[in-house]
Amino acid sequence: MNIHEFDANNATEEVLLGLNRIVASVEAEALPDDEPVPFQYRVARWQAPSPEHQLFQRFYAEEGGDIVGYLSTLRLPIDDPAMLIASIMVASEHRGRGIGRNLLGFMLDWSEPLGIERLTVDVAAGLASEAVLERLGMRHVMTVRRSRLELGSADWELMDRWIERARDRATDYELVRFESRVSDEYLERWARIKNVMNTAPREDAEWEDFDMTPEKWRAEENNTDLRGDDYLAIGALHVPSGEFAGLTDVFLPRLFPSQVWQEDTGVDPAHRNKGLGRWLKAEMLKWIASSRPEAKRIDTFNAGSNEPMLAINVEMGFEPILVENVWQATVEEVRANLSPGSVAV
Repeated sequence: MNIHEFDANNATEEVLLGLNRIVASVEAEALPDDEPVPFQYRVARWQAPSPEHQLFQRFYAEEGGDIVGYLSTLRLPIDDPAMLIASIMVASEHRGRGIGRNLLGFMLDWSEPLGIERLTVDVAAGLASEAVLERLGMRHVMTVRRSRLELGSADWELMDRWIERARDRATDYELVRFESRVSDEYLERWARIKNVMNTAPREDAEWEDFDMTPEKWRAEENNTDLRGDDYLAIGALHVPSGEFAGLTDVFLPRLFPSQVWQEDTGVDPAHRNKGLGRWLKAEMLKWIASSRPEAKRIDTFNAGSNEPMLAINVEMGFEPILVENVWQATVEEVRANLSPGSVAV
């Protein structure tokens, strides 16, 4: 078995199709009733360059001319140089032969010069054996719930009530909308409110706070466009201070127009309990419906312990569709447990 670095911009169609088959099959196992993700949509995301503060590197395992495994890694080198977030996928017909273990061992060797100290793995419940992860010395540190709202079933009267109540209660706030890019006038303030996501529950997961800056945000906007996404955002501006008190934003894939991805929704702790979260979510939902009629569903991800945001989503009509578990361990722990024959995935 050979492991190769994956450069989507120079890969052959055979390699692109082979990796797509693996990823699509794993997604179909997790959500068998979903429509398949368009091939070109996935390729566009693979081909988009990474911002310097958020580096994706990908690899694939090849055996006898067949692509049998896929490894995706994400580093946040400026803010948390010691952590690597990894995803390993093995074609179902090739599982149980140690391909995942070989990819993991390769990743440990490849990442050693980078000074990586700990690994984070995010897996859909039921698609990876907890016993395997435990044998690797990994610990379950967080549960993430993926929920979905079908736009055709949205309660628009409820959304209007939320908006009306918020306007009555939050008289010191006004909403500011951004499409594609945040204007220069608001850029620094937008970067600051983006950091409110550091207050979201992490359960037992360990990672450094992310420090959004205007430069990083411009890089993320460029990446968003290159990977084929449109972007909508709404900020709740606290008029007396001139600072944003909360935000919500979404990605709308141009090559997958039925899907909307909810990105961040957060309210600064000093401005909570005023209805801002519901106001932001309701206004965004109405904006999506009016500007993107081909959109059919919105998917969002929340920590299982984030009760306030989960409560808002449930009221809106979001229904849970998948539970994902986050596992962590130090590189030393994983390497010590990754002896030949110890793990077969």
